[in-house]
Amino acid sequence: MPTYNPILTITLTPAGVIAPHRFVNFAGGQAGAGQAARGVTHDGAEAGEKAVAVIALGTAIVEAGGAINTGDPLTADANGKAVVVTDASGAAINAIAVGSTAADGDLVEVIVVSPVAKATMTRAAAQANSTAADVATIVADFNALLAKLRAAGIMAQ
Repeated sequence: MPTYNPILTITLTPAGVIAPHRFVNFAGGQAGAGQAARGVTHDGAEAGEKAVAVIALGTAIVEAGGAINTGDPLTADANGKAVVVTDASGAAINAIAVGSTAADGDLVEVIVVSPVAKATMTRAAAQANSTAADVATIVADFNALLAKLRAAGIMAQ
């Protein structure tokens, strides 16, 4: 059974219904897909409540939106559940999984982190190893590599 150890719990005025064990956005609502989260609710909140406790630092229990492995970076799905950040998603990282889950609806312990924007990067085109026999050919090979790095946006033009 997952456990939690909040270090910093804050209270927010809920902007609508927030289910228990969900990511909460900075506007006080249940976080949406890929959205940066202020923290995680333990008990949730009903519409019209004056305050909801949100674990902003420490470990918390989040409902999973699918399979999660220990160490996975996590973001919110459309329902505020924890899902793994994929390389191409560009989603905010809101937590790191301490445990693992097998399916949607399972509970998982996470380390709540200050939201981190997921860096996305394009890979540069492959560059063959140089077989140059002279300096001019080495320069040509090196310049081809630089051109590929610039085209991928890894290096300024």
